[in-house]
Amino acid sequence: MNAETDAEPFALWQADSEFMRLQDSEPFTPTTPSRMKSLIEKELERDPVTHFVFTIRTLGADKPIGSITLGGVRWNHRDTFISIGLGERAYWGNGYGTDAMRVILRYAFVELNLHR
Repeated sequence: MNAETDAEPFALWQADSEFMRLQDSEPFTPTTPSRMKSLIEKELERDPVTHFVFTIRTLGADKPIGSITLGGVRWNHRDTFISIGLGERAYWGNGYGTDAMRVILRYAFVELNLHR
C-alpha cells in the first residue's frame, strides 16, 4: 500500500455508498484524497508484526482496484482476521478477489505459519 498513489482511488471508492456498505460496519462518510492519504499513512504506521495491508492491483496496468488485509494477528493462537474489498466496480465478478484471497491465504499459511 502506498499513500501517494493509493489515496485518490481509495477516496473515490469511499464515496461509493454500496461499496462502503459491503466493506465496513461504520457509517458512510465520504472523504477527500488528502484525508485518505493521512488515513493510509496512519494505517501503515500500525504494528507491522500484527497488521499486514496490501493493495490489490491489475497485472497489466498496475492499477489499484482494491485492498486486502490481515489484521490483528494473534501469534500465540496463530490466527488472524482477513478483510477484502474491490473498489473498482468494473472488476467485480472477474476473479480478482478470488485471486487476491488465494495469494493472501498462501502468504498467511505458508509464510507467516498461521493455521486459521
